[in-house]
Amino acid sequence: MLKERLISIFEIIAYIILAYWLTINIFAFNKFRWMMGPGDTVCSIPWVSRDERILQACLAAIFILMPLVIIIFRKLYTRNWFDFWLNCFAALVCLCAGWWIFFGRHIFCV
Repeated sequence: MLKERLISIFEIIAYIILAYWLTINIFAFNKFRWMMGPGDTVCSIPWVSRDERILQACLAAIFILMPLVIIIFRKLYTRNWFDFWLNCFAALVCLCAGWWIFFGRHIFCV
């Protein structure tokens, strides 16, 4: 039982890391990281419209969170409460990380 829970925790950590990496490198494709010099911040690159960031965030959320939503419903159906809450936590972490990537960093530029 403990071994299964540890494996579940490791799988969720790996999923969160993969989701963050995919969001940074694939879904946030207009970050203009190549324009940043040493010591520059995200505020020194060209501004991307809010509508474009919303579209990218929704697209990323669909691809990143859909497997978690399916797993959450399956764990709810089988009444595996530990994995259910663990996957709910992972979905919340992915949502918060996605919000930070697409919107949170730009709060300080205004």
